[in-house]
Amino acid sequence: SNNVFYFRGDEKDVLSRYMAITREHDFETVVRLTADNPLVDLSVLDQVIGAHIKSDADYTCSSGMPLGMNIEVVHGPSLIQLEHRELSDVDREHVTHYFRNNPRLSVHVVHIAKANELSSIRTTVDYPEDYVFMSAVLSHKAENDSGLNALGRFAQKFPFLVDVNRKNLQKKQFDNPKVELQEAAILLEQADLHRAAQVLRDELTSGHIGATYD
Repeated sequence: SNNVFYFRGDEKDVLSRYMAITREHDFETVVRLTADNPLVDLSVLDQVIGAHIKSDADYTCSSGMPLGMNIEVVHGPSLIQLEHRELSDVDREHVTHYFRNNPRLSVHVVHIAKANELSSIRTTVDYPEDYVFMSAVLSHKAENDSGLNALGRFAQKFPFLVDVNRKNLQKKQFDNPKVELQEAAILLEQADLHRAAQVLRDELTSGHIGATYD
């Protein structure tokens, strides 16, 4: 009713949505931008897209950006060809997981050096603290300002607000339960539950737990 272009697909199989719309419109290049990462630097976006096209890679991403600001670009035909591959539930839920973890596909990484001093800042929105922080950043962002410049000026002016969401746990994808248990031991350590972490590590080392998942 508002003449807004949109595409709707499977709720859980996010990859299938990307493949369907890429096939429908015969897109050569697909850029992945997600709603929970609202701060996009357009100059970096142009740089990564240009590098992707020049490299002719299956998948290109930036590195060194603040969490939530890195850019991902996928070759359209390579994306569609995934329908012929054996994919896990993680591959289907997280669109670029297969590209980043399969040696048969070519990956090109563009490091953004100018973002180094801001790389520890969290700009993705998963928790209420993230929402508070990003709302503050975007409310102070000038209309024509780039994402990195806006974030840098905000961090310089309000350094205490950068710590609002610093301790938030970033969700990760694990290839198997054993790797997830190893990460769990690290989180126990961070919560000062050292004895519980050591018990878990001992169990993994002895094979009492890990052998089940090898």
